[in-house]
Amino acid sequence: REVLKWVARNIRNFGGDPSSITVFGGWLTPPPQMKLFILILLIPSESAGAQSIGVHLASPLSAGLFHKAIMQSNPFSLEFKEVPKARAVAAALASILGCDYYDSVCLRSKTAEQVVEAQGKVFVLPDPTKFNLDILLQWTPTIDGVQLSMQPLDALVAGKFNKVRPPPSHILFSQCEIMNLGS
Repeated sequence: REVLKWVARNIRNFGGDPSSITVFGGWLTPPPQMKLFILILLIPSESAGAQSIGVHLASPLSAGLFHKAIMQSNPFSLEFKEVPKARAVAAALASILGCDYYDSVCLRSKTAEQVVEAQGKVFVLPDPTKFNLDILLQWTPTIDGVQLSMQPLDALVAGKFNKVRPPPSHILFSQCEIMNLGS
């Protein structure tokens, strides 16, 4: 979000129009006709960049920071964690790092390599009553009532999302959505 604020303040310096900011997320190169864009591309997951755009569309705190959105491969139907589940994941990570959940001094003493290695060891059982990919997607945004007040799909259906100009706002999907998650 801070990047979006920076772009709004500075886009004129790069020949851009602050009233026509496009965000793009996915796993492909933006269209050549886009002079200036924000690329939210999180490698290696094909859909993480699009998921980030979906979060900005659903977050009231991102309202007015962009005007058009392009998402490739956003799994709107995959639910983000509620606060209790996110805390369980965070507690598991702290435990693997040998820290107490509330011990920020211990957590900050760990190297980036230690944290990344520990993240790969975190395992919290998913809710068997819902279709989700918690096993593969332990680190997703959280429905916290501030950044996100509801699941992005619920916000979309209820019309409680940041309105963007169509076209060129697009949601794109690849042929092998789920098959690509393991690669």
